[in-house]
Amino acid sequence: MDLSLIELNRGIDSIHEVTGIGIISGYCKKDDLQEGTMVELHGRTTGYKKLKLGDAIVVKRIKYKGQNYCFKDLVQVKAVTLRNLILHRPVSGGDSGAWICAQGASGTEWAGMIIAEDRLSGYAICSEDILSWLNGQGYKLECC
Repeated sequence: MDLSLIELNRGIDSIHEVTGIGIISGYCKKDDLQEGTMVELHGRTTGYKKLKLGDAIVVKRIKYKGQNYCFKDLVQVKAVTLRNLILHRPVSGGDSGAWICAQGASGTEWAGMIIAEDRLSGYAICSEDILSWLNGQGYKLECC
């Protein structure tokens, strides 16, 4: 995963926000991420975009610099309309690590993180899976 871990001192006021999207109130559970869910992304290469979730992908092989990598339990991120897809890629190289966010019960929530793309789609790991994996590695993480 392409991410950085930081610890915020609870004694220092900080804003829990994603640049270009706004304040994040928590994270989405996997069960709340359904096909067609609208998401926001602010990628390094593509900037701000509104996209939608596509299929849940059980296993996906992704080729990077000639090497094959296999991922499981990804979610597809797609253009909202065919016109948008014709004009622009939904996600571009350099957007790896960008958070996707969705509207949840308590406001804007972290839904996942972009890890790969092809011409038609971006692919993300769900935030719940990221937090579970990191906590399993001994990190004590909270999301808002």
